Amino acid sequence: MATCLSRILGPQLHTHPNILLMSNLPTVTTTRGYKKPYLKAMRDRIRLNKRTLPQIIEDNLDLPRTVPRPFEMGKEDVLNIHPKYAVRVNHNESNEHYKKTPVYIFNQLCVLEEGMNQALWLTNSKLMDQGKLPEKLQKLGVEAEKEDMTDQVYHAIKKSRHYDTTEKVIRIPRYSRNLVQSLLTVCNTVSDKYPRIVQRTGTDKHYIAASWQRGNDPIQVRGHAGTMISSAHPIAPIAGKEEIEATRTHQLPTFHPISPTIDLLQYNVYKLNHNFPGYFEGYPYQHAHTLYVFDDHLWTRKRIEKGLHAKGIMFAFGNALARARLKYGIDNDIDLETPIVTQSVATDGVNLSFVVVQLNTLRMTSNDGIKNMVWLDADNQLYNDQFPQDIKIVKSNKRRKTTKSYIKKMITKRDPEVGCQDLDMDVFRKFLSLHVHGAEH
Repeated sequence: MATCLSRILGPQLHTHPNILLMSNLPTVTTTRGYKKPYLKAMRDRIRLNKRTLPQIIEDNLDLPRTVPRPFEMGKEDVLNIHPKYAVRVNHNESNEHYKKTPVYIFNQLCVLEEGMNQALWLTNSKLMDQGKLPEKLQKLGVEAEKEDMTDQVYHAIKKSRHYDTTEKVIRIPRYSRNLVQSLLTVCNTVSDKYPRIVQRTGTDKHYIAASWQRGNDPIQVRGHAGTMISSAHPIAPIAGKEEIEATRTHQLPTFHPISPTIDLLQYNVYKLNHNFPGYFEGYPYQHAHTLYVFDDHLWTRKRIEKGLHAKGIMFAFGNALARARLKYGIDNDIDLETPIVTQSVATDGVNLSFVVVQLNTLRMTSNDGIKNMVWLDADNQLYNDQFPQDIKIVKSNKRRKTTKSYIKKMITKRDPEVGCQDLDMDVFRKFLSLHVHGAEH
């Protein structure tokens, strides 16, 4: 009987303990999975397939490795990596920049729930002209427009929404950036009338850092805001001395019992008076002109006022403040003789919001005294957006989590004549006026 069982079950399978007691079969113990030689061969094969091009060249030419692989390193080996990527900051008391008082940081990921009013309080600014651009900029856009610009803007929209890629649906992060680049190309066609436009350059993911004090709270704006157009010449101040003096009596909005810094990030590791305009010494285009802030998240489209307007104000103010700190010093809290003007455009690819900031003072601690100025022209729809949605939930079946089988992708054929209806050239004139601003002299 034992012989029959061994032939049927095989030597690698466990038999019933009662049968083993009645027989002379040896007990065989095995482990699940592959044996060690097979596992080693599989790991080596996977490593060969995952080699990068420099590693393949080093192996074929028998060259010394520039960066050793982790499984080849010993305990005493040190990776030859750039310090920017090798150093990891410890956010504890062992760090030399650790402070008990936290700093409030606004970056590209922050959303101010109180929107524009919260940004005005943080920057000690007054809203001018109640939702309109300065009269000077309104006239400038009409004067700079050319005859054939309507067709150029129409083709720029179609290019960013239809002809940019062969994908069935173009995502917001792609067409919003491409639309701005195409509109800037159209604006550059007036350089024959305004030669200073040529003396500019663009920087993507422009980094800035600006620090100030509001009451007892240190505040910083820093991060990669968006695409920056910088100029070799600064923008002239918009408001005169009389208008600046009139801001002394302005009362800033309050949010009691909510703290204005409630939506900002808190860190204990930071540098005091950390100010960097984004340009090193000797750079020919050191004056921030216009910052283009993009909406890369679908969830901010329904609250564009909170997500984009405040972001445009905060980063435009940070550009002006960092430039002022570089010019007048870190510790000089004074009223500026020559105000600094910066601009920003916040867009989701369809709606555009225009922001102009004039920095009048570096006295940011108290609410008394001269205020800074902000002009905001918000929610300007450039064209009628009639493009298909990305996804649509057909039914949820009363479940908390909707499964993929209930999500239907709404992908249809893109028609260039459907998505670019009702083009509003007045919105483009505002876009053009901000681009030409500072080059009309």
